[in-house]
Amino acid sequence: MAAGAAGLALTPETRTLAPAERPRYHTQQIKAPTEGRASFIGALVGGFIAFAALAFFMSLAPTFLSGPLHHPSHALAGSVAFLVFAAAVAAQVLPARFGRQTLIS
Repeated sequence: MAAGAAGLALTPETRTLAPAERPRYHTQQIKAPTEGRASFIGALVGGFIAFAALAFFMSLAPTFLSGPLHHPSHALAGSVAFLVFAAAVAAQVLPARFGRQTLIS
């Protein structure tokens, strides 16, 4: 990381902006429309639960494999992690192939 930070610091800027052209930085607030707020909060809670369950599983899977199942192979633990992440990717990518009406009904 130190080498990357040093390389970034030493890289020359390729575009110069006049001080008047630079936009002022201001923080943005996250806002959901009033009519869609319940759906947004439901999706937020569902996403949090999904990430929490994934993190919980990924923290316990290698210990469970090496402990009670007596499989100390790092390759096996890595394969389990790969399969879980691959399933998560598939769960996000595959529904995009269906129409919106198919997913809702």
